[in-house]
Amino acid sequence: MDPSSINPSQPTSFAAILPSNSFTFTANVESDGGTSESSAIVTTSAAPVVSLRTAFNAAAPANHLPTELVIKVLTSGAWKDWWELVALTHICQHWRNVALGTPQLWADAAQSAFNSDRPSWNYQCLPTFVARSGSCPLKVDLQALASLTIDIEDMDDYAVLEPHLSRITHLSAQSLNITEFVQFVGEHGLRIHNIESLHLPYVKRTFLGELLIIDVNKLRFWRNTDFPRLRSLTISTYCFKRHVAVSSLTDLVLHDEPRDYNEFLAALRRCAPGLESLTLHDWSSPEPEWAYRPAPIPSAPSVTIQLPNLNFLQVSLASESGSTAPVAFLFACLSFSADVAIRLDWKCNPGDFRELLPKHVVGLHAPPFFDSLCLHLYAAPYATTMHCYIDGAERLCIRERPLHPCYPEGRSFGDFLDEHRHPTVTQLAVDFDMDPGKGYTLSGHEHGFAGFLRGLPNLRRLDLVGNNIGDAKLEFAKAFLGLSETAHDGSPAQAAGRTLGFVCGKYGDDGRSADADLAQLEQLLKAHQAAGGARLGRLEICAPDPFRETHAVMSRPGYPYVYDVPSSAEKAASLWLRYMLRFRMLVDEVVFVGHVEKRGLGYRVLSSSTAVAEHSTRSRGDKARGTKTGRKPAWKGR
Repeated sequence: MDPSSINPSQPTSFAAILPSNSFTFTANVESDGGTSESSAIVTTSAAPVVSLRTAFNAAAPANHLPTELVIKVLTSGAWKDWWELVALTHICQHWRNVALGTPQLWADAAQSAFNSDRPSWNYQCLPTFVARSGSCPLKVDLQALASLTIDIEDMDDYAVLEPHLSRITHLSAQSLNITEFVQFVGEHGLRIHNIESLHLPYVKRTFLGELLIIDVNKLRFWRNTDFPRLRSLTISTYCFKRHVAVSSLTDLVLHDEPRDYNEFLAALRRCAPGLESLTLHDWSSPEPEWAYRPAPIPSAPSVTIQLPNLNFLQVSLASESGSTAPVAFLFACLSFSADVAIRLDWKCNPGDFRELLPKHVVGLHAPPFFDSLCLHLYAAPYATTMHCYIDGAERLCIRERPLHPCYPEGRSFGDFLDEHRHPTVTQLAVDFDMDPGKGYTLSGHEHGFAGFLRGLPNLRRLDLVGNNIGDAKLEFAKAFLGLSETAHDGSPAQAAGRTLGFVCGKYGDDGRSADADLAQLEQLLKAHQAAGGARLGRLEICAPDPFRETHAVMSRPGYPYVYDVPSSAEKAASLWLRYMLRFRMLVDEVVFVGHVEKRGLGYRVLSSSTAVAEHSTRSRGDKARGTKTGRKPAWKGR
């Protein structure tokens, strides 16, 4: 057809130009006085589209997945934000039907909408999400408590959450002021009677430089029956009053210092019987400038609060506080069982902590005593942490800053180590969670390593994980080898039964640093034997995966072994070829964590939550003769 023969003022059927038995597409273009305005009317036949869509859905493999599997995919972390869930529901009609029939998905989508940084989109979608969530519990995370009502009222749709307040089981608001807190306690709080966790960590306490005082007479008293399911409460200590300390609480997290210790103790006494975990952040003395009258720490507690079910207590002091008086008074006010796990975060280096802890606490003052330690060194903020374990469970954690350059007059690194000389310890891990370029923070402290290990006469195992900072790892290994000469009974079997775990190389390295580390370790072992030292019983070598920067202390709650560090099988195989025979001349048994060969002599798999392959260099004859290796029959936690 000649295009010049088409009359633009008459409707033209393009079916004649493009033959089709399924679609009819017409265009009507009219000229209006020579102007450029035009309109187009497009009509399509819905039946062919529906037919095509039905055929596609019938043939698509996703359309034939079992409903249970689709639910598993949709609820197993396949999406993070609500718009990603919406996209998943359009994969095919089958997936959409399954999603629409799964109310928990839309309850999670509503939580994502509240927690996202796109409020204009989120609140437009909330009515749909809440309606589809059925009767599922709702979790609401807000930047400000006012968002629970104000932002929805602005769009004239307050009814979105109004009928569903009783379904809210989790409510979190990052900030609020005193007025909002008083209103929430009195008006909105009681309407969320099924809430299980409430998080209001920060409150604005001043206005134009003046402190705002909470009038307790205006606070509604929460009866225990008003919130029978409230288990977790995170709140500013400034707002922690008896009015909100219901007896159903099991987890209590408080931020900032108390304005008045008597008010704090009165509130804590009300919820104390059921508390299992108590965390106090930025704890310090009430400052006089923050109150109309000074509120010093009382000289002695007027009452002792019983915490019969407490199993975890964490106290962190404000960064500007270097006094132990707040913690000393706190421990004097509390009474708990001997096996409570305690964490102290000083953010400074105040002094000896042992005098602060109750004398009946296990591990330090009473049996059973600590059997494992982990020294965790950080480059920033120059913090040092000692984790103390009993039977694989952490019972004490002390975090200080003895390496911080801002505290030149404080305690040294050696003083910190001296406080943790526990003769009953049999395992020690040192995690160098530091940048190799920040090695100057350990400069001058190497001499304290040997003294620290001499205070652990029963040490049977040393794990050195993390980056190699200068010669720090070698200094620890040298001190560990020297223990064989000063064992408490002097028996050769004790000396030969020690195990050294060594993580070689740097995270993100191509392997050259690992080779250099093992070469230095080999020279250390040779020098040790040349000086008449006993052979090491077992050496475990781990080459970390360069693509997984994971430190052992952070990846699991128990004692960190070298085989808990993600290893590289390729690097392990390469190092095994170069160093297995060389170390076999110096050590009774050598293990390269992650190295897998064909099954044969010496092949074993470490029993752990994730199977880790190792290659042992002990011969079959050694095993038949029962040569001691120092490895315990069953490792803790394994």
